[in-house]
Amino acid sequence: MSASVIATSVLLESTDLRRGCSGSSDMVTPTVVSAPRLRVWLHRTTACLLLSASLGGCGSARGRHPPPEAIAESVQVVGMPSNVRDWGDRSSAILQQSLLGAAAQADRAFGMDVPIDGLAISGGGSYGAFSAGVLCGWTDSGTRPMFGTVTGVSVGAIIAPFAFLGPEYDERLEDMAKSATTDNLYRMRRWTEALTGDSVADTAPLRRFVQRYFDKEVLHAIAVEHHKGRRLFIATTNLDANRPVIWDLGAVAASGSPQALDLFRDIIMASAAVPVLFPPVYIDVECDGIVYDEMHVDGGVTSQVLLYGSAVSRHDVVRESSPNAPSATYYVIRNGKFATDWAPVRPRVLDIASRSISRIIQAQGVGDLWQVYAACRRDGLEFRLAFIPDEIALPTDPEFDTGVMADLFERGRTFAREGYPWRTEPPGLRSNGPYDEARPGPSGSGRGPTNPLCRAVYQHAGRP
Repeated sequence: MSASVIATSVLLESTDLRRGCSGSSDMVTPTVVSAPRLRVWLHRTTACLLLSASLGGCGSARGRHPPPEAIAESVQVVGMPSNVRDWGDRSSAILQQSLLGAAAQADRAFGMDVPIDGLAISGGGSYGAFSAGVLCGWTDSGTRPMFGTVTGVSVGAIIAPFAFLGPEYDERLEDMAKSATTDNLYRMRRWTEALTGDSVADTAPLRRFVQRYFDKEVLHAIAVEHHKGRRLFIATTNLDANRPVIWDLGAVAASGSPQALDLFRDIIMASAAVPVLFPPVYIDVECDGIVYDEMHVDGGVTSQVLLYGSAVSRHDVVRESSPNAPSATYYVIRNGKFATDWAPVRPRVLDIASRSISRIIQAQGVGDLWQVYAACRRDGLEFRLAFIPDEIALPTDPEFDTGVMADLFERGRTFAREGYPWRTEPPGLRSNGPYDEARPGPSGSGRGPTNPLCRAVYQHAGRP
């Protein structure tokens, strides 16, 4: 049962395990499943596991035909060209060539006004309403740039296409952020279904939600921008390979394939497929005429925010395409807080596991930001970070609540409209407090980090 507890706790792409203080439980609960409901499910599942052990099984899992490891590098997505994706943890000629081609396309489309800035939107479950509000408020302020590259992970993958398309889609973005509810995103399966299936929830409502907002008109608009040299990248995790995959959604949209819209939606669903809670998305691939299926889950399993990591050398792209290009800025919107909340923990397995994993995942999110920051330093990019202020009290009820999400949206909108104080460094560079540590003043000023590990990364990134 402890394995079930841990798996269910880790589901959080969003890394955002909500801190609960309901009654006397004083516990951290997973992002979408409340503690009482989770306990009932676990108790019933344990009973069925015992029955299953005695009877030799109580159902069968979904049949699969995964590609053998020997051909994992050779398979192609059915009906798609080979340039729509690649691994995200190694140097990628496909993604490198995409950005090289983008530079030439952008020169033709924009002339001297080529969009060079980038935007990354993290996961965060229902907290994603914050980033939607920031984008709309940024538009209101009149200072929102057109981004050359936009990336998204998990809920960030749902928001990123509209961030990519620009202010003309703010109304749709706001409607999406404020209309999401538990009922129109998923339903909990009966415990007998969950035991023999691949998730504890059914996401048929989420698929209808995605189909409603991502239609042929959106696909065409993204294809048009892709041909102008702008890029939209989304991350998933290939669970068979246990590796990140970066998808070029613009290339999917521009492929002209009859399968393009369905694949586009599948990728967004996969990036938001919180393991155990939501079912994986199975993507058909082929090699030598044989069709296989890959299992893809939440991109946040491997990284909670996406720049491009080791997949692309921006230095080489700039050197080969635009050696005189001005310095670009990479903006990151984190759908979460950095401060940790104090709460007494009951001496129970679920409470201890949830609380511990909450901290592990939060630390992983900070580490991901450090990787992005180091890549920015390496490639000469200015780094800017926005996040939910620590003083905002986030709800203890983990379900998707339209009132809570509308409030987060409006707070984000207000912050951005009034001029959000973007941070220039990730947390961990100062020793005065959880995030006071990362307030250096003007870019390039201030003392270095006092933490030895932070200092090592800081110096590796090219700063004395």
